Amino acid sequence: MAGRGRLRGGNSIFREFRVLCDEALLIVRSAKRDFPPHGLFGGGTGGPSWNIVNPGAEQRMLPVTTTKPEMLKRGDVFRHLMAGGGGFGPPIERDPARVLEDVRAGRVSAAQARAAYGVVITAAPEGPALDLVATAALRRDAS
Repeated sequence: MAGRGRLRGGNSIFREFRVLCDEALLIVRSAKRDFPPHGLFGGGTGGPSWNIVNPGAEQRMLPVTTTKPEMLKRGDVFRHLMAGGGGFGPPIERDPARVLEDVRAGRVSAAQARAAYGVVITAAPEGPALDLVATAALRRDAS
């Protein structure tokens, strides 16, 4: 998850690796779970990183720093979710049109746009739309 801000942080991504041989040895270090990327000048913290073996009902979360190698077997899946970047500047100062772009792209929900950025997004036949009057009122009331 990206850190909230006038300039939001970068979105996290994940990569998955499936073991195709009989067994594999995994050694991974990812300190961004305990220390996620911080925001600057009022920006929010980015989301933490995660290391997961066999995501789903029977998943196993790996510690931040493995003290011993992790043995994987054929068919196991290792997922690494990278940390999101920290935001820059107060989220309430983010351009509402850019927040709308984020909602349309699925980066944030309409509820998150309202709570984090003070931007009101409404449903419209052509997709999410910006309510500038309600946004101005919400931001005015927040300050």
